[in-house]
Amino acid sequence: MPPASEITQMRGACHCGAVTFTVRLSDGLAAPRRCNCSFCRMRGAVVVAAPLDGMDITTGADFLTLYQFNTRTAKHWFCKQCGIYTHHQRRSDPSQLGINVACLEGVSPFDFAAVPVFEGRRHPSDTGGKSRFAGVLRYQPLFDIRLDDLSGAPVRALLALHLSGMHASSPAGHVFALDLSGLQTPDITVWSVWDGDALAGIGALKMLGDGTGEIKSMRTAPDHLRRGVAAALLAHIIAQARARGLRRLSLETGSGDAFEPALALYRKHGFTNGAAFGDYVASDFNQFLHLELG
Repeated sequence: MPPASEITQMRGACHCGAVTFTVRLSDGLAAPRRCNCSFCRMRGAVVVAAPLDGMDITTGADFLTLYQFNTRTAKHWFCKQCGIYTHHQRRSDPSQLGINVACLEGVSPFDFAAVPVFEGRRHPSDTGGKSRFAGVLRYQPLFDIRLDDLSGAPVRALLALHLSGMHASSPAGHVFALDLSGLQTPDITVWSVWDGDALAGIGALKMLGDGTGEIKSMRTAPDHLRRGVAAALLAHIIAQARARGLRRLSLETGSGDAFEPALALYRKHGFTNGAAFGDYVASDFNQFLHLELG
């Protein structure tokens, strides 16, 4: 993924999708910020800057509603259907827009470990002074997601557990889970999830070479079940797929009670059942899920 300062052209949308836009960011994602004024502390958004002419509303301009207060210099736009704030024209610099990072494709406010908070209660436009820092908002993830080279004993043991579980839950000839050597090819990236010094899960992304990718080897360690490990890793893999410019993310899995928790997780994240892909052949046992990334 390019450095945050080099990511300048992005797409975005409100929550319901009625409002979509493209934006040219001034400093990419390198300078996120919050404000503690009476409005921003209630709105709670992390924003990045764009020039006033850098945003193009591609669909749903008529769904945007404007809110102004006090001096009415700043202009805050929201989708009137889902209520999500998308952007605003800044009071301190009306030549700039603030863009809600949560509306940008593939970006979350939780991607930023530390976000500067600017002093808005004593706004520089009121005091005649310069913008002042009020503090820093920090996010500490519950789990640490790392690139993994599969050299560690805990990761290899969890992979072996995953393979044995797939064989135990699937008919003969219907297991397509990759072993250690299968995951060590150049087209596959593996991540491990850690809770302190304890391995919590593993997962992988396989590049299929046609603008699509496949999720492989998703497994949560037994003593970390139902703690959100798989959801955190799946969100990370989806974000990585978007960052790589993939248009679709797919997976193959089985049928039956053993697969229902994973199926529920994938569907919660927008995956839907579809046709076989790659070299897979559809059967009465396996099924294929896809997520369109744009």
